[in-house]
Amino acid sequence: MVEHKDMTDTSTVVASDGVTSTEIEGEHVLLDLDEGIYYGLNSVGGAIWKELQEPTSVEAIVRAITDAYDVGREECREDVLALLADLQDNGLVDVREA
Repeated sequence: MVEHKDMTDTSTVVASDGVTSTEIEGEHVLLDLDEGIYYGLNSVGGAIWKELQEPTSVEAIVRAITDAYDVGREECREDVLALLADLQDNGLVDVREA
């Protein structure tokens, strides 16, 4: 697994096994079945989570979010990397170098 400080645009990210999710009233709720802990994501975080259901690159996630929302690429990239780092720190995603 790649440490988030080393995550690049070509890093491949996927939701970890053992994490399930659902959407409730516009919020995405993630449940780590191994730890019994749940996490909440807003609508943009939920859109990112949907991208993570299959292995995908950071660049592809940034492209999907900039296409769907009115946000600049660099700001989006920074926000995506921050969320992915948080998800990784909590064991919710797996990150691999391409």
